[in-house]
Amino acid sequence: MGLEDSVLGSVIEKMSERHERFSFIDAYEGKSVLNPIDTFSMKEFKWRHGGGATIEMCNELSLIKEYNELRRSLKTWVIAPLIATGPYHASRQEWLFLIRPVNDDPRFPAVGDRCAIALKGDSGTDDEGNVTPYMAAERVDNPLGSFGQTSYSGYVAFKVFEAVGEASDP
Repeated sequence: MGLEDSVLGSVIEKMSERHERFSFIDAYEGKSVLNPIDTFSMKEFKWRHGGGATIEMCNELSLIKEYNELRRSLKTWVIAPLIATGPYHASRQEWLFLIRPVNDDPRFPAVGDRCAIALKGDSGTDDEGNVTPYMAAERVDNPLGSFGQTSYSGYVAFKVFEAVGEASDP
């Protein structure tokens, strides 16, 4: 038994001593229950939780890979530089990008999701026509959405950071 098991065991023991204060609800019948519906050992819990997390991550990675293989080019506007925050704010610059989404694809990054963006086209290429390096980005709420219905309120916004790797031209 490792330190992790003994610590978790003592936490469970303390909680079971005070189980009167906790109320579990049976979701199907809507009544309080004090006894767990199912029990299993710590080893079984780790196996189930680890296996489930692994399957979930593999499914998510396959969706991301499938979406990336589409190599979609979306209309993008670089709106403005942002004031960088965080511990390394002096060494990086952040930009607000607005992107016109093609449709309501569930694989498209949601608010708070991180991704990488490369610019393609006149402003996104160097003198030889090479695509810009990938830049780290985080989907954020569209600040223009708070001004009511505008021509840009339906666009999605990304906070874009420094370059993270080279893009390849599709």
